[in-house]
Amino acid sequence: MQANTDLTELTPTILNDLVSKVFVETPDKSNGKRRQNIHISYNLVGILPELNTPIHEEMA
Repeated sequence: MQANTDLTELTPTILNDLVSKVFVETPDKSNGKRRQNIHISYNLVGILPELNTPIHEEMA
């Protein structure tokens, strides 16, 4: 993997180089709204701590 610090777009090749695994949890609908956690494991870094920034329902 080659280091590149001035990326202008995220291509499938770059994404495949950066991400090793994606973990998708079962949806939780217990509070009436659908919530689903996704964890991304990055190559050479692992899973980064949660940012506490929820994705709006319209975007999901």
